Parts: sequence; structure tokens; C-alpha cells
Amino acid sequence: MFQRLATVVLATAAVAGCQPPPQEPDPNLSRLLDRQAIEQLLAGDYPHALDTRDFDAYAALYTEDGELLLQGNTVKGRAAIKAFVGALPAEPRVIHPITNLSYTIDGDTATGGAYWQDIGLAGGTPGVLIAGRYEDTLRKVNGQWQIAKRNIVIELVALMQDITGEPPTMWGPSIVGFGTYHYVYESGREGDVCLTGFSPRSGGLVVYLGPGIENEKLTAKLGKHKTGKGCLYFNKLDDVDRKVLRKLIEHSIATLRKRGL
Repeated sequence: MFQRLATVVLATAAVAGCQPPPQEPDPNLSRLLDRQAIEQLLAGDYPHALDTRDFDAYAALYTEDGELLLQGNTVKGRAAIKAFVGALPAEPRVIHPITNLSYTIDGDTATGGAYWQDIGLAGGTPGVLIAGRYEDTLRKVNGQWQIAKRNIVIELVALMQDITGEPPTMWGPSIVGFGTYHYVYESGREGDVCLTGFSPRSGGLVVYLGPGIENEKLTAKLGKHKTGKGCLYFNKLDDVDRKVLRKLIEHSIATLRKRGL
């Protein structure tokens, strides 16, 4: 019996010795899995949390010390991010397609960005209401990719910041302004307002142009819009020619500065 048992043990050891050594993880497979996880995070879980207004789920996509930058505001930490996003206007209701993801992965960190759009109804017609890009730093925490820092760049913000050379600042609860000028009316009333700016509204976008509105040659080429006193109104960004919009803003700022305001 002992001889038979010894034979079985020797045979088992021999078979075990013939087993190939454990293989190292395939780095190509690891990179593929990382990219799939990042795509799910940013093009799946992130817009779903926004569209359903699930701000607990939204904040959980960030690291514990995550940062969110939007329109000159910087908030840090999940609780602050949840409170900030939850306070944003609920209307108009939109969906958030995310495209053109491009990220460079370096170990447990990734940097890059993507394009985003807000698609909703404006005047009963669906379309792109506003658009921009994300500038991101991601970090893998306990095997899960999360957002460590996200800068949300709005197309109009980038355009106006490029023209004015000024950062965005909030003028009241809803106006994103750039630069400042001091006005004095004939009545003696005076004050300070932004050089140019915009405000998302439930019915579309308002762009504050001042004297840019007076350029009828440019406004005639702009596209579908309405004008008010110093203001330009359009339902969605795709309704107007972006190059003409840029010229109108440049004209307005140049006129203000020429007047010494």
C-alpha cells in the first residue's frame, strides 16, 4: 500500500513539474481593457448620470479629491461637485452625446479629452443647443477608472476668451461674461458690465454684443436669429454662422474700446 501511495505521489509531482509557468498578463490586452473602461466611464456612465440627473452617481465618477472646472468656477471633492452640478438649471432638458475620445494612458493615469454636445428642443425643433470639449485627467483607483480633474470648455467660452483675452466670470446667476467696461449715461447713472458674454436660457442662447448689433451687414449673414437692445438671440448654436458671430463680437469690442469705454 505504501509503495502504491509513493508511486501516486511521484506521478503527481512529475505531472506538476511538466506544467508551464504562469504567464505574465498580456500588456496589449491590459491596454485594451483600460480603453474600454475609460470609454464606458466617459461616454456611457457620465452622460447617463447627467441625463437622468442622478447627481450621486455623477459625483461617484470622480475621485474623492476630484476637481470640476466650469465657467470660471472650480469645485473640489464629491460633495461639492454634487452640490454644484445639482444647482445648475434643470431646463432646457437635453441629452449629452460624447464623441472623439482621445486619451493617453500612462500606468494608472490618463490624460486627454473629448467633444460634447447638448442636444434638445429649441422652438420645437431638435438640435445642438451648445457644444464644447472636455479636458481631463483620469486616475485608476482600486482597479476602477475615475475622473481626477475635468475642465468643461464651452465653445462660446473658448471663442469669447480668445477674442477678449479675458477669463470667464459670472455676472449674476446666469451670465458668463468676459472683460469689463465702465459706462456713464447722460443722466449721470454709471456702472460696470461685461465687455461681452452670453447666457443659456430655456428658449435658447442670449449673446451680449452691445454695439455689435448695429452692424447690419454682418447680422444679415449670421443666420436664424433675433435682436434686442444690445442682445442677440438664437435657438441653438447650429442656427448661426460661427465665423460671422466671431466678427460681430470682435466688431462690438473694437467699437467699445474705440469709444474709450
